[in-house]
Amino acid sequence: MLEHLLAARLAERHGVHLYQDPDAARRLLCRHPRDADLWPWIDPQTRPETSARGATSERGIPRRTLARLIDRLERL
Repeated sequence: MLEHLLAARLAERHGVHLYQDPDAARRLLCRHPRDADLWPWIDPQTRPETSARGATSERGIPRRTLARLIDRLERL
């Protein structure tokens, strides 16, 4: 869901298409070096692997990382 929010925000406010120009999307999301660790959580190229039932094998985004990611999305 966050990936789609990022895609919409980038298209509406910056004219950048997340799926056609992920490098530009990354530059906008990760303007500061401290934000570089956010990209793997939202990068459309690195989705978590799913089981046959559709459940992911990962536990999800850590709470602090999720808060930082939402903050960056709001500031875009």
